[in-house]
Amino acid sequence: MTSVSLADWIPGLSFEALPRRVRSRAKLAVFDACGTALAGTHHPATQHVRRLIADMDSAPQVRVIGDPSLRVSQLDAAWLLGTMTDAYLYSDVHVPSGGHFTSVLLPILLAVSEVREVSGPEALTAYVAGYEVAARLAAAVDSDRQRGRMTAVAGTMGAAAAAGRLLGLSPEQLRHAFVMTAAETTGGDDSEMQSGQAARSGLLCALQAGQDFNSGDVKAGEELAAWLALFGDGSFQADKVLKSWGDDFALDRAELHFKLYPTDIAAHGFIDAALALHQQGIEPDRVRRLVCRVNPSAMPALSFAPANPQQAQRSLPYAVAVALCDGRVGLPQFNPSRVSADEVQALMGRVEVEQDASLETPDGSDSPAVLRADLNDGRSLIETVEHARGSPQRPPTRPEFEAKFRQCAAAVLSTERTLLVARCLYQLDTLPDLRSLVDILSTAPRS
Repeated sequence: MTSVSLADWIPGLSFEALPRRVRSRAKLAVFDACGTALAGTHHPATQHVRRLIADMDSAPQVRVIGDPSLRVSQLDAAWLLGTMTDAYLYSDVHVPSGGHFTSVLLPILLAVSEVREVSGPEALTAYVAGYEVAARLAAAVDSDRQRGRMTAVAGTMGAAAAAGRLLGLSPEQLRHAFVMTAAETTGGDDSEMQSGQAARSGLLCALQAGQDFNSGDVKAGEELAAWLALFGDGSFQADKVLKSWGDDFALDRAELHFKLYPTDIAAHGFIDAALALHQQGIEPDRVRRLVCRVNPSAMPALSFAPANPQQAQRSLPYAVAVALCDGRVGLPQFNPSRVSADEVQALMGRVEVEQDASLETPDGSDSPAVLRADLNDGRSLIETVEHARGSPQRPPTRPEFEAKFRQCAAAVLSTERTLLVARCLYQLDTLPDLRSLVDILSTAPRS
């Protein structure tokens, strides 16, 4: 095993040494994820986890943002916050792997900052450490075989890295945390529950390592041995993890997709195309048929009619239909009344999804979205979107970020408090204590 050590690098990382673009993207990612967490406060998945936590009689240790009455244990806070952050499939995505790493890392920052003082720069440094570990591990795993599991698999290791940094673990303790974390990474389906489970598991392993709970020595550079064992079929390439380690950062590359629609990311280009038709004045009752041409590999995951809002978030026919009907796609488009609305259901019945082998990309990059509208007057209009809004090639503008945040926060915070939170998040890199952010987000007084 190589002598390069993940665990030796993390404690020595400093905020000042991070490239400017890395610091900027980290701050934007935390900003964005705080909004999606607030949006997920009342999501069914969040309520499910809250009931489980209540049944376990969680210790009233830390606050959870969005609810002034709730206090739970540190581990349960990470679990609940991760579920909240990714509940609406609205958190950012690491494009090469499909992993939702920020929705795993934000819970670590917020939960740990409630039990020990963490400054804004230290929180951002821990975020970068966790993101770098997760992104590099994801890149080392055969993405075709493991895509959809990276939030749980690589995200858990990233959570352990971020937590270990915040908890002040030594390199030796971090090595033990990584070994224990590898045993926790079982993957699972790509659901809104993954982020919370990964955050909880990563934090648990870091806490155990901090108490020197281990079963033997782990030498420098052996943190990846457990991953080699986990992917022992040759699908894990350790050299990819360690190449140029510390010299370049995943956040410095064009790999982060900030989602502007709360849907499966594969639908975003088609939403853009449908919105373009709407802007041209194409009304639903003028459309005889809408044809989505998709990469064959995406066909099974997208081409179904939804029975509820959670399924609607993963349905391409619904996303296209509601985009053309409403001229926008946000959280209001995924409430039960909108999903069942007659005009949306009628148009959805005229959406067809066709496989197009010419859209396959050998390098695994996103395929163009091609949408054809056959109109009742015999005309056909085609909209082709090479890169969706929010993608690395078309990053969101500041007004788009802020509009999304206001929409997400509206379910929990007043307009005045939303502006206060936004101001605090813009100043995150100068905050002396992250608890001042939690003060505003939780709307609860400190104990």
